[in-house]
Amino acid sequence: MSDGFHLALWQGISAGQDPDKALDQARDVALRAAGLGADLLVFPEGYLTGYYTPKPIGPLAAAVTSAHLARLAGIASESGVALVMGSYESVSDGPCNSAFVVTPQEGLIGAYRKRALFGPWEEAVFQRGTDPFLFGYKGLRIGVLICYDIEFPERVRELAAMGADLVVTPTALMAPYDAVPRFILQARAFENHVFLGYANRIGSEPPFDYLGQSRIISPLGEVLAQADAHEALLHARLDLRLRDKAREGYDYLADIAKQAGG
Repeated sequence: MSDGFHLALWQGISAGQDPDKALDQARDVALRAAGLGADLLVFPEGYLTGYYTPKPIGPLAAAVTSAHLARLAGIASESGVALVMGSYESVSDGPCNSAFVVTPQEGLIGAYRKRALFGPWEEAVFQRGTDPFLFGYKGLRIGVLICYDIEFPERVRELAAMGADLVVTPTALMAPYDAVPRFILQARAFENHVFLGYANRIGSEPPFDYLGQSRIISPLGEVLAQADAHEALLHARLDLRLRDKAREGYDYLADIAKQAGG
């Protein structure tokens, strides 16, 4: 960990409802990220399946098969880079808006299911997730959220209280909600002393136009890497000494725990 943990984010246009093509693209990006020395690569929300469609979601979620997930794990193994991939997921109660997590060593280790569903369409088509998701990789504790989740202080604070060093967020942020990358992300990182990676889409899925503006942010609220509205492979090394520095003068997590105890 002396050189830090190397985080990469892909900001690009999804292949839509074509998981095979999306995986072709993901492999190319993962190999590029490996060439940069990345440990973890995060793709946007719904990158494997598309985010929005007027079509029924159930069949599209069911089209993401075990073979696709095996191929995703194979990409992680080939590249040596752990992956977080946004996708529809078919579960027993109906489709979820999920993020699959794979590592080169273990393959698929699980999926986070979005809990803060955004707007009438998501509420109508997705089952709501119920549990936080945190995994360990190369010495870091990494929490996963999806898009609207991060706009709630409680969701990031929950992961930070569970020991997260880094929170990654596949997202499909659309116009006109640019206040999220301009204000909210830095506040979430700063108020919880965590690194934050926010991987957004670009392009359009009518009626939505995606904003890009992906970010990697330090526990001091500093922007370590950012993109505009164009295709980009962002990357930054996460120096854990910045997390410790953020806690030197005050420790929000420890101090709120004291308030609860008092």
